[in-house]
Amino acid sequence: MRDIYDYIGVFRGVMAHNDADQIVARLEAYKWQEHKWGEKADDPGGGISYKDDVTHNHDTEFSEAPVETSEKAIIKAAINKALTRYAQKWPLSNPTAYSPVSMHKYDANTMMKPHVDHIHTLFDGKIRGIPILSIVGLLNGPDEFQGGQFVFNDEKDPKLEKGDVLIFPSNFIYKHKVQLVTSGTRYSYVTWAF
Repeated sequence: MRDIYDYIGVFRGVMAHNDADQIVARLEAYKWQEHKWGEKADDPGGGISYKDDVTHNHDTEFSEAPVETSEKAIIKAAINKALTRYAQKWPLSNPTAYSPVSMHKYDANTMMKPHVDHIHTLFDGKIRGIPILSIVGLLNGPDEFQGGQFVFNDEKDPKLEKGDVLIFPSNFIYKHKVQLVTSGTRYSYVTWAF
């Protein structure tokens, strides 16, 4: 290992572009919820909204997302393919499960503020574990939106493209953000392996 970025995996084209386009077409008409930070983010009266922070929208329950069963299978297949490739490169990181998938939508003038993914709110008693890997899939590409780069520690941009899956350790070393989308709409999904 030379530096922390050696543990970041970008897996190109694990989802076909036409499959990603099909999912985005269905998501475009979906009624999205504003993202909130905090332990009660799924509670309409809970969570934290930052007045000075422009944030993105998300769907808290993948099971409720307006995608067909076959489209959910496409997303899960992309995640599984990327996880298999990641485990081949870094064999000690062999997770046994991952959290429910959350869909994300970044309209123009929205972003994700810098944060780390050591998320404990995923584990409510029904699911037990500690997230060890963060998994982000991009459903549309830089030709469909401007800005919106995924950046680590204000310096490392993995340059994601449509159909790519990004995997990295879910700990304090990997602070990341999604920069401001200046035009268009950025669609992605995220889950955490444990």
